[in-house]
Amino acid sequence: MALFEELGFVPDDEDDSPVVGMTDEEANYGHANDLPTTVPFLAQHEAGGNYGPYLFACDGKQLIEVPGSEHGFAIEWDYHEGEPTAKSIAEIRHYLALRKKVQRWFQRLKKTQPKA
Repeated sequence: MALFEELGFVPDDEDDSPVVGMTDEEANYGHANDLPTTVPFLAQHEAGGNYGPYLFACDGKQLIEVPGSEHGFAIEWDYHEGEPTAKSIAEIRHYLALRKKVQRWFQRLKKTQPKA
């Protein structure tokens, strides 16, 4: 948690869950290039004045970011071919696979939490 608090994040709630939700309402540029890569997390930032929304997934080893929000992905379009670029689709698939891995890890972590 300290890694995120140093960036300006604060906990969303004060429960005993091992999975913590955090928010930084004052983040400029969505903490571009500042997010840690040594701890698993899922994150998103909304669009700002000169940048779009992004989704993030990190398994503690690699950090993946893709343009998008909780409403869907922004896909790079090849206007000449009339279809999404292979690179864009590959990045989204990579993000989804890593997100699924982190979500499974969080679920296992929650299950090991002792009941109060």
